[in-house]
Amino acid sequence: MKQTLSILLGVALAATAFGDSLKQLTMTVSTDGPDLYADGSQVLPGETYLLVYINKDKTFDGVLADKSLVNAQDNRIALECPADPAGGRCGFQAIMYEAAQYGADGSWALVLLDTRNAKGVGGLVVNQSVVTKGVNLSTVENTMGPEAMDVSGSVLTASVVSKVAKDTPTPVIASLDPKGDEATIRIKDISAGAPYQVESTADLASNSWTVPEGGQRLQVESHGVAGGSELEATVQTDGSAKFFRVVIPADKAN
Repeated sequence: MKQTLSILLGVALAATAFGDSLKQLTMTVSTDGPDLYADGSQVLPGETYLLVYINKDKTFDGVLADKSLVNAQDNRIALECPADPAGGRCGFQAIMYEAAQYGADGSWALVLLDTRNAKGVGGLVVNQSVVTKGVNLSTVENTMGPEAMDVSGSVLTASVVSKVAKDTPTPVIASLDPKGDEATIRIKDISAGAPYQVESTADLASNSWTVPEGGQRLQVESHGVAGGSELEATVQTDGSAKFFRVVIPADKAN
């Protein structure tokens, strides 16, 4: 499941053609919307976008589940932008910076994070997408008028799962308590920087696993067991599930 957003650089937002001789610039960003998650649903109010600067001749290598960058040496977060209070778009944001801070020979990407959890948004990053259509990104010298970017392409060029730290332990089911049409599962060997997912199957030989209701987007913040280092999830079953497993729906960083 190794995936990277490096293929997106061909449609990533090109750097503005101002030289480093300018002393101070102001960049503004917003989207027309409606922006969508990878599953086709509209972006929720308060969701997070990242405006990322990419060094010259480098690629955007993605975001870890905790919102930090996979490649912090060649990628830099210039701005964290919340979705509009009404949802569906990146609200207007501005950043003032010295011209030499983000060179004109680099490039930009506006990255939509999927941080949905049981409380709405604000959890770990489960998926991420680069937004390329309807992006209003412009840079101005503080004494000049704006030069808007011409951006084209689909609303989301691609969506990939987030990454977790390479030393993230493999989760283990500590206990399983089935009762009727539901099962309470406790998970150990967990990390606050990783999302988890419970899957079930009726036949191990089939290698066909499904995610029962209640088994998605588990994380320490919203599913932690009080006083312990375990996660607890109650999943719904139809009575046919005989086997359960817990996985991290993310790649590990190299």
